Amino acid sequence: MTNEMWQEAVKLLDSMVYSKSTQAGARHYALKDRIRFLTLGLVCANKVIEQQRYGEISEGPLGSIQVDSDYIFKLRVHIELAELQLEIYEALVNKLDDLAEKKARRSGAESKRMATRASSSDASSGRKEVEMRDYLSRLDKGLYDINELYDTALKLRLWECCLSILKFSNSKTPHVVKRIWKNIICEQINKALKGDGSWREQVLEALPRRFVKSPEVFPLAYICGLLEEYNNKYIRDNSDPELTLKLFRELRVPLRDQIQAYTQLMGETHRGREVVNTVERIARGAIDRKGNELEENAAGLLTLLSTAEVKTSTDAMMKSLVELKQQIQRLLG
Repeated sequence: MTNEMWQEAVKLLDSMVYSKSTQAGARHYALKDRIRFLTLGLVCANKVIEQQRYGEISEGPLGSIQVDSDYIFKLRVHIELAELQLEIYEALVNKLDDLAEKKARRSGAESKRMATRASSSDASSGRKEVEMRDYLSRLDKGLYDINELYDTALKLRLWECCLSILKFSNSKTPHVVKRIWKNIICEQINKALKGDGSWREQVLEALPRRFVKSPEVFPLAYICGLLEEYNNKYIRDNSDPELTLKLFRELRVPLRDQIQAYTQLMGETHRGREVVNTVERIARGAIDRKGNELEENAAGLLTLLSTAEVKTSTDAMMKSLVELKQQIQRLLG
């Protein structure tokens, strides 16, 4: 491409990205097209800046566009925002597919009583479907800003998308993050309690794993606290004393983070026997595995066990905690 063609490409792609599909006579570009245009626009804009640097073309605005570092930054941000918008779009498509599956299952109901219930339920799901399809259409017609994205994800109860947006925005709102995680867990519990499966397995399977290494949107101590609380509250089937340990194994949570999470939980006055039991299991597992991880985190683990001693209410648990501390000290020589 000639120097002038790179400039023209920037102008053309910019106009295509930000065109309003609602304008009369405007061509409709789908969301995926706009993401592609943004990516190509970034390539072309970088080329223009490179040519300006070497004097191949003169610096200055291209019509209403000033191609400089600010413009490059804007394109990068808009690419990330558009990808978040696509995440919402695809999550909504999945939700519509789930709704269609439920409708198909209900249509197979044979008894009159079930049919009556289904008709009422179908009316409600029909309204939901219309609303969701309307959102799909709007999401595909233009680019949203960060506030519009979050409001849309929140209204549609797309909790994982909410976490993605909060992570992108570097939001310092731990109370909001905690509320979203409570919604994620409670939603899975409610689904499972309506069926025959174990809610514990369903919750562990549904937890968004991609946020594990982002503590600002993955409050491990809070998540463990909820699981400890609900493990004994929503029993229906037998409670699972190793529920949070299964979480640690599935998500490969380092011993250091396990200790930090339960040290935080131990500091909460309303926490009781179930948290002490988990601390004992964390220590026992670390001793069984031995190795560098235990050596590196021994001090924290010993402190945690001492805190658990204060919290325990039985002689048997007190004896177990003391023995675990002695085993760790012996392993350390």
